[in-house]
Amino acid sequence: MSSEWNDASSPEKLRKLLEAYDYDDARVLTQKLIDSLEAEPRQLEVKTCDKVLADLREFIRFSEMDAVASAFRRHGMDHPTVRRQHAQALIELGEITTAITELTILKDELEADTKNEEWSEATGLLGRAYKQLYVNAGPNLDEPRHHDLDRSIAFYRDALTRRPEAIWQAINLVALLTNRATLERGGGRLRPPSEARSLARRIIDICDKKKEPDHWTYATRAEALLAAGDTRAIIKAFKTYLEHRETTAFAVRGTHRQLVEVWRLTNETAPGKQVLPMLTARLAELGAGLTIELPLAGHDQLTLQRIHGDTRYQPIEWLRTALARSQIVARLGPDAYHGDGTGFLFDGGLINEDFANVPFVLTNSHVSSPDPKVRESTGALEPKKTSVTFFAARDDLTPVTVDVVDHVFTSPPGALDTTLLRLAERPEGLGAPPVAKDMVKQNGRVSIMGHPFGQHLTVSLQDNRVTQVGDPYLLYKTPTDKGSSGSPIFDHDWQLVGLHHGSRVKANEGIRIDRIIEAARKDISD
Repeated sequence: MSSEWNDASSPEKLRKLLEAYDYDDARVLTQKLIDSLEAEPRQLEVKTCDKVLADLREFIRFSEMDAVASAFRRHGMDHPTVRRQHAQALIELGEITTAITELTILKDELEADTKNEEWSEATGLLGRAYKQLYVNAGPNLDEPRHHDLDRSIAFYRDALTRRPEAIWQAINLVALLTNRATLERGGGRLRPPSEARSLARRIIDICDKKKEPDHWTYATRAEALLAAGDTRAIIKAFKTYLEHRETTAFAVRGTHRQLVEVWRLTNETAPGKQVLPMLTARLAELGAGLTIELPLAGHDQLTLQRIHGDTRYQPIEWLRTALARSQIVARLGPDAYHGDGTGFLFDGGLINEDFANVPFVLTNSHVSSPDPKVRESTGALEPKKTSVTFFAARDDLTPVTVDVVDHVFTSPPGALDTTLLRLAERPEGLGAPPVAKDMVKQNGRVSIMGHPFGQHLTVSLQDNRVTQVGDPYLLYKTPTDKGSSGSPIFDHDWQLVGLHHGSRVKANEGIRIDRIIEAARKDISD
């Protein structure tokens, strides 16, 4: 790789690295772009800025997208396209309120020219942002969160009223109207209201009349067919969309999220049981199946032959154990509706016999810390102000939120980056995971469960070789993202071996659980 970023040739080089799934070198190249702008401030053409950001988005490299967009804007490339792309990255990274502020300003600036495509995109993204706030809150009959849902619907409707050809805003309106109607009936089978059905038919008609439909057109048409309820036609339409040569990881990931979060499709009933596995398989083919959302309702929902890259088969007991481990993983944040990191139930008896029956959660100190200096430098939460929510603790997946009483051990980010939080109570029926008797070896496999971007509970199963076993650290290829901090690291047998806490250039890094136990024992005994 060249030691410098070249404005003429490097954008295409970045694209080729992404297409080869060489994300490590792609990350290095984007950093060289940022460094070159700092060393030699200049203006890149809008189309170059747009291409770089669009390519990073297509391959769901949102952290790099955020960093590059920020650099562009610092150096005067504050075009509406760059600002909108930046807001897209912020939404995907979970910084939704910041994105809403940015998009609101952009939308207001472009209000006088509503035919401007960027106005339509900004308005639609505001709908997307409020939709994510609604979904993240886990709406139900007791707390439907209609205020966020209504805002989302209003923005999509606004964009559609002024630009009727904007079918991506239209299909989101169909999905949200159906979601609300279904929730108001208490759940059950999807029954789109008349407005949603009428709009879906119009979307299908627009899509069918396009002379050269792209992959977004096929995706929108397939989703619109959900309002019609013809399972056979739905499956055929999604198959056509997924086979399109231009279909991207970003598109498929967004489609999967929409079907699960808004349409509430599951792997148990049609059309979800036919469509969702197709999407997961296509994501893997596109190199984005590295973090797979774990279907938590039943062990028969995963496809065994795709669990490990070169490990062909696993017994069903292995999968059941994985599902059991998912129950003890929690999202940590300032409240039950927002996530900053991950934590998991931990056996305090390993540290002190007096803690044997006390409920604890283990996480990183850069996620939750009693030290004001650590909180100031990292944005960590104060222990007693940390909300701990388990999303898989119950069979019906109803979230269980538990308060933190205090902490009993902490080590700063520069050391073991660990905090052991004492909970007010333990979710009923759950216990801490067993600790491995032997540390995983180099080239062994480790899996990580957590809440990347503070969103859904996910499990990383692929590309998961251990590259180095150090003291007190482990290095591994297992994929993670922002929000995965504090996730448990399991060996192949789902025994606890470490605590994930960060990333290096070529690998991710965790702290060995045996070293954490040793340090905590010494600290408490002293």
